[in-house]
Amino acid sequence: MKLFQILLSLLFCLAATKSLSAQPGDLADDVEITVLSTNLANDGTRGEWGFSALIESNGDCVLWDTGRYPETVLLNAQALGKDLSCVTKIVLSHFHFDHTGGLEQILKRLQKGGENQTLPIYVAKGFFLPRYLDSTHPAYDQLKRQFNDDQWNGVLARRTQLEALGADFREVSKAKAIAPGIWATGPIARVHDEKNYPAFSLLTQEQHPTMDNVPDSQGLVIRTSRGPIVLSGCGHSGAVNLVQQVTEQIQGGPLLALMGGLHLFNASEETLAWTGKALKAIGIQNLMAGHCTGVVPMFSLKEDLDLTRQSAVIGAVGARFSLQDGISATAIAH
Repeated sequence: MKLFQILLSLLFCLAATKSLSAQPGDLADDVEITVLSTNLANDGTRGEWGFSALIESNGDCVLWDTGRYPETVLLNAQALGKDLSCVTKIVLSHFHFDHTGGLEQILKRLQKGGENQTLPIYVAKGFFLPRYLDSTHPAYDQLKRQFNDDQWNGVLARRTQLEALGADFREVSKAKAIAPGIWATGPIARVHDEKNYPAFSLLTQEQHPTMDNVPDSQGLVIRTSRGPIVLSGCGHSGAVNLVQQVTEQIQGGPLLALMGGLHLFNASEETLAWTGKALKAIGIQNLMAGHCTGVVPMFSLKEDLDLTRQSAVIGAVGARFSLQDGISATAIAH
């Protein structure tokens, strides 16, 4: 077992120390990321089970996810003094409603002067696959009432309506630069068996149904001279799978920051310990996890990564990360 752990650590270290010069593309030298939707909120902002963040980098404004409820991101942006009219691109981490629920209202707000302007929206391959509720799952009846249908990919159901509002969906099948220094990862390979996805969803309803492991789960990466900043929506691909693919395909580690939801709220102690050890082998300088990460898992990772109260906080609405100041936590999360 010890030998296996040593070999695992060496593997991660090799992946994390790839030469930065071997990676193509620009670096961002002026970055500020502001959380607009997550579970924890204070100072006049609204919390929800969802996620969204605004990335401002070298004159570009990119919105990462759109929260759960229609108005949350818009109201929080206003409360925080953030003008979303700068947004020229949206990247969606996956199809789930708690990351896409605000898309329609945001598209309406971004329309200027009644013109039907298009807005690029980057989604990973598989985003528009039909998803079906598993009728054998204990929560099936409750979920059926919530979604009013066995097919619960709401973005698929509303695609035509969203496109009429200007959504220009662009499917990403592999790592792609969408702005100088800003990359969408595309689908994440499931190298490690991280089952960070709901058990009630299926990709097919045939005699031998296929589990929905959220194949469209992707990350957003900002390349900087101090290492990559990685944003996760829910981390359904697994935090380690995501980070390892980033360091292999987009920019070598250690990571300057890991932010967003890591879907560890119901993880076992064994899973948390493995995740912490694997991420430490790659290297994480700052951690601002929230949403579906969970409070106890967040602080378990803080200890495993040898981070401080200044370099590891729960991400709350209004929390920021910048190249100049690092983490600027809100009062409730610091």
